[in-house]
Amino acid sequence: MGRFALAGVAPAIDQTGIVVLDLDEDKRLATIDYTVIEQSDPVAVKEWLGQRELDDVYIENCDPHGQIKDDDPLLKILVAIQEELPTARLLDIVGAESIVKDSTLKKMGTWTFEHNPHVQDLRSAARTALLGVMNDRTHTRYITVFNSFLAAAVMGTDWDVIVND
Repeated sequence: MGRFALAGVAPAIDQTGIVVLDLDEDKRLATIDYTVIEQSDPVAVKEWLGQRELDDVYIENCDPHGQIKDDDPLLKILVAIQEELPTARLLDIVGAESIVKDSTLKKMGTWTFEHNPHVQDLRSAARTALLGVMNDRTHTRYITVFNSFLAAAVMGTDWDVIVND
């Protein structure tokens, strides 16, 4: 049995969506926290994440093929967030929707975010976090807890989900 918490960060020019998924297998409890950082302020991203005990942070790579020019504002934001979160893992999410499907996000409580107009940024952040843990084979305990939660979410049984706004 175990517990782990991870975050997905989805940078954009005007705002950055962040979703934290905290899974506690002993309590059979998933707690989801989220926010949108206006102006994609990298220091504010670091401060918000710094208030939580996280095992891993995954940042959506908005330029997986290196096609964005160096002076592009989005690339500057991505680099600035990486500088503030040096241990975070940059994650290419090309094709992520075929792996972490919308139906999975819905069942896991990471599809609808109350009173938030930036729902797409938050869905992208949630998808990034989930894809990160699915692809990360270095932490087998994550996979065990995550699979337990995912199986329960798909079957609609036995885990409580709390979404904090």
